[in-house]
Amino acid sequence: MPFLEIQELTKAYGDKVVLDRLDLSAREGEFISLLGPSGCGKTTALRLMAGFLHPDHGSIALNGEEITELPPHRRNIGMVFQSYALFPHMTVGQNIAFGLEQRRFSQGEIAKAVDGALDMVRLEGLASRHPAELSGGQQQRVALARALVFKPRLLLLDESLSALDKKLRLQMQLELRQIQKEVGITAIFVTHDHEEALTLSDRVAVMRSGKIVQLDTPENVYRAPADGYVAESLGETNLLSGVVADRTEGGFLLDLGDGTLLSVRSEDPVRVGDACTLAVRPEDVELRAGRPAEALLAGRVRSIAFAGNTTLYVVEAQGHEIRVRKPNTASSKNGIAVEDQVGLAWAPNSALVLLEHQDPTSG
Repeated sequence: MPFLEIQELTKAYGDKVVLDRLDLSAREGEFISLLGPSGCGKTTALRLMAGFLHPDHGSIALNGEEITELPPHRRNIGMVFQSYALFPHMTVGQNIAFGLEQRRFSQGEIAKAVDGALDMVRLEGLASRHPAELSGGQQQRVALARALVFKPRLLLLDESLSALDKKLRLQMQLELRQIQKEVGITAIFVTHDHEEALTLSDRVAVMRSGKIVQLDTPENVYRAPADGYVAESLGETNLLSGVVADRTEGGFLLDLGDGTLLSVRSEDPVRVGDACTLAVRPEDVELRAGRPAEALLAGRVRSIAFAGNTTLYVVEAQGHEIRVRKPNTASSKNGIAVEDQVGLAWAPNSALVLLEHQDPTSG
């Protein structure tokens, strides 16, 4: 039985349906990220789990107990907000102790629990400081300690790393995951950052229009997205759409609509006339000067952008814009310049065929 089980959770504001019969389950100790753009319903789902909102339909169960009608303070759920929501007039220790005081723990229990929470988030010795005296990363840890100090059954995190700069955010991702594993708590994390979702999660739930489009491991949602929307939600991807013009031995020819026939090696059960999209990640595209025989497409380089550890090439290939991202190493210089003629190729297992007649939520 799942530790967290959500069934047909629905929430609307007037005629606008924010969550549309959402189903989600999580195992005990699992870390799941809800990933999607603003307005897709991910924060609404989190607030329904916390009890801050009441669903129009559906149910929420935690460890076999129905909690849909319980008020927030009786759900035993910890939450970390995007703004941290620390009390500025309280010290770090007082902020962490606040929830325990509301639950009427003894002073001895509170002191012990606060010390333990500070150790857990590596803030020993800072109990007497105020939030304004802390860095952003330290404030985030205090908010996490406050959410975990009363040993909740479930941890909810609402864009809780988004206020940090990139370097600190990467550091806190690793620390958050380590703490979550050490505590062994089930966590639901809301984010619009695909890299964050991939780094932190056991599974990623990609959301669109109040529904989960795909729920799978980070590797599967990245390498085997259910449709083009999921592919683009998980980072840069090249989408080449067309119609199957003919079957070939070991694959088919994809008519890109401008007279270009792209040879695709695939075992997918495609039919002539099927509309489909080929998804290829920029890092999987090979870039070669000239027009080598093995090229699948020929094109001309329109721009080159140096981005530190990678370089992004934008290639116009027979009316289609193809993005190619290559790592920068001491031996990676290829001499390719803007306006150069180039050939593009990729390994067959790097290209994912997305068929429109398939159910996009399957798999």
